[in-house]
Amino acid sequence: MAASCGDSADGAVSTTSDMATTREDVPAPGAAVSVEMVDTEADVDKPIAAVAAPEGDAIIIAERAGLIVSALPDGDRLVVTDEPVIDLTDDVESTEAERGLLGIALSPDGAHLYASYTDGEAASQVDEFTLEQRDGAWFADPSSRRKLIQVEQPYWNHNGGHIEFGPDGLLYFGLGDGGSGGDPEGRAQDPSTALGKMLRFDPASPPDDPEDAAWASGLRNPWRFTFDPLTGDLWIADVGQDNFEEINWIPAADVEADGKNFGWDLYEGTEEFDDADPAPGGASDGPFVEPVFTYGRDRGCSITGGVVYRGERIPGLDGQFLFADICEGGVRALGRDGDSFVESQLTDHPWEIVSFATDSNAEVLVISLGKGIFRLMPV
Repeated sequence: MAASCGDSADGAVSTTSDMATTREDVPAPGAAVSVEMVDTEADVDKPIAAVAAPEGDAIIIAERAGLIVSALPDGDRLVVTDEPVIDLTDDVESTEAERGLLGIALSPDGAHLYASYTDGEAASQVDEFTLEQRDGAWFADPSSRRKLIQVEQPYWNHNGGHIEFGPDGLLYFGLGDGGSGGDPEGRAQDPSTALGKMLRFDPASPPDDPEDAAWASGLRNPWRFTFDPLTGDLWIADVGQDNFEEINWIPAADVEADGKNFGWDLYEGTEEFDDADPAPGGASDGPFVEPVFTYGRDRGCSITGGVVYRGERIPGLDGQFLFADICEGGVRALGRDGDSFVESQLTDHPWEIVSFATDSNAEVLVISLGKGIFRLMPV
């Protein structure tokens, strides 16, 4: 598998981004860090994503069925306010399989809320709403809706759906390969479709054709990605097919350039995929970005990313990428140690982790679809 974007030809990772911090008390990745999961007792139904509000300490939480609410901290608890931020349940319509409200983001200036969801026609859509605060609570104006992008989905699964603003002020939108299994139509390698791609665009002028916004290709189902708030590095968790889950790391210096290809479905992890259906032409010729970390089916079945820890409470995790697997319990961490990446298991619960978020103090919230929202706390 040819290497690019910070990977040298021999597989070693080049240091094109300064990952160092100013702290002197940070142990090497993999060292024992004692943490616990504290239930926030937030009264939410099947939470799927969350973001910190633009001002104050509120958390804006998305429920998979389409309701978006705000919650205020009360000690370790999160108390949901009486009125929702916005109700998109009529737009979402279905949460069958991998559909539903899948991601939310706020503009860098806090003036707009963005929602990523599958609509009643099973298309992936991103809408923009104005956001305002009234009496300490947050509200998105339904009448301000502006549809930014829509991508038809041929199957029920692999929708992706995570959205996040990068340090460049552009909105990144991760889309899966369209579903079924093994990418049967070769969409991830097909430049004529937005599926299997990560899109990048300015919400003020979204593309008429979604594929024109493709920043990267060769993704199977990027279920959560994140930018390191300190370095600007991009971390992507991509769900595997039969054998491997993978994490990709793009140094900040390499994020700007378009044309990344993460290899699916020519590669699953670092191995050639046995039943590839690549699109014809140069899009399948590489070079391909090689993942910095993979694990097999003995460790899980569907990876969930992820945030880079930059809080103050748990200095031993500083700079590490936190992730999970929906089929296994607990939170894991992946950190850089020189040119190597080292994994550690932090907790063994909760199960069904579908997302991570950070609060106004950069401390981590862990979101379980079935168990609720937890704080990652030092012991």
